Amino acid sequence: MERYYSRQVQSTPNVQTEGVEASGSRQAQTFPPSSTVGAPQIQEPNLSGSVNRTPEESESFSAESDGGFDENSLVLDPALRTKISSFHPNVRDQVRRFFLQKGPIQPKSHAFPARNFSGRQRKFQASWFKKYNWLDYSVSKDAAYCLYCYVFSKRGGSNDGFIGEGFRIWNKLKAFDDHVGEHNSYHNRAKNSSDLLLKQARGIEAALFRQSDQAKRDYRIRLVASLDCIRWLVVNGLSFRGHDESATSSNRGNFLQLLDFHALGREDVQRVVGRNAPKNLQLTSPKIQRDLIHAMACETTKKIIAEIGYNFFCILVDETRDISMKEQMAIVLRYVNSDGGAPVAWNQH
Repeated sequence: MERYYSRQVQSTPNVQTEGVEASGSRQAQTFPPSSTVGAPQIQEPNLSGSVNRTPEESESFSAESDGGFDENSLVLDPALRTKISSFHPNVRDQVRRFFLQKGPIQPKSHAFPARNFSGRQRKFQASWFKKYNWLDYSVSKDAAYCLYCYVFSKRGGSNDGFIGEGFRIWNKLKAFDDHVGEHNSYHNRAKNSSDLLLKQARGIEAALFRQSDQAKRDYRIRLVASLDCIRWLVVNGLSFRGHDESATSSNRGNFLQLLDFHALGREDVQRVVGRNAPKNLQLTSPKIQRDLIHAMACETTKKIIAEIGYNFFCILVDETRDISMKEQMAIVLRYVNSDGGAPVAWNQH
């Protein structure tokens, strides 16, 4: 019956199985013909550099996002992009940094349309991009904008056309210089804030990268040193803890004493263990010791299981009471290694 059902499903292109219920019966659901289902259409990129998302969708998406943002969801067209204030406060600097690193939208090879100004045809000139490096141009609206004033726009700021609806009066070039203004103008304050944001990002990221990389190396050296000491104590069946493990004790226990001895003559280890290790990351507490022992036991067990495979093995179990009348069990596993050599014995107490 199941084979017949499979043939029927394969012969019917507009039926797709949903799953199998607990009782073993199958359900089927019909879908529209494949001509109406297809993959979503991908639009060709336009000269404005914007992605395929409306301003309303982008603004709604940005306002709801509080843990990060998707660069592909940002609209790049200066006339359509979302206001910085619409993004969540936690990601506004990230959005600002994205647009600043992206740079202004300057389609230099675009055929700028001409419009009539007092009986003369005027249009945007590509040479203005070289003179004003902050200049944004919207292909969809044929308007000019200011990148710096956009990323640091706020209420009470400049109200000229380079921020809001865009500047389109091509016969009044003095408006470009008026927008830049004096040293303390809104545009220059926004430019200084943009430069500071980029420098701050580069400085913090570089410092965090160096600190994180060095911390990882130190942690690895500290961990390997602890594992070496634990492995030696486990192989020889010795205890770890001491009666008095304080810094002034003459015998702090086998593990701490062996760790100090292991660091002697090794500057790389001595630099990251003991007193030189962070107070919250010394890897010497009893809980850390037990976790490392358990991790070593798991890796050893997996190694043995992989080596035995489907071959024969022998288990010997013995149990006896110690002086405190507690039962102590010893397990011995014997098997022939994968090379066919001498038998291997593994003991566990």
